[in-house]
Amino acid sequence: MWLVEGLLPTYKTIADFRKSNSTALKAANRDFLLLCKELSLFGGETVAVDGSFFKGDVSKQGIYTEDKLKKQLEALEKKITQYQDELDKQDTADNKLT
Repeated sequence: MWLVEGLLPTYKTIADFRKSNSTALKAANRDFLLLCKELSLFGGETVAVDGSFFKGDVSKQGIYTEDKLKKQLEALEKKITQYQDELDKQDTADNKLT
């Protein structure tokens, strides 16, 4: 806030920024989510092993192919797009109130 000397953007300014920069924001959101997942900041579970022996399982569900990863990235991009659409709808609703 000190950089802009206390100026506060209105919701319209923020909405216009999101609209003008949606591609870059989508990429930034995607990269941020992938980083969080890579750093195990969310979506993981803690697993402890007590020295027991386990049989290996090479099922199709456990193998990550390039196609499977592409599908996961597509699903992630779809979620980000849905989120941006919801924000746009809310911006439109806010505009009608003023």
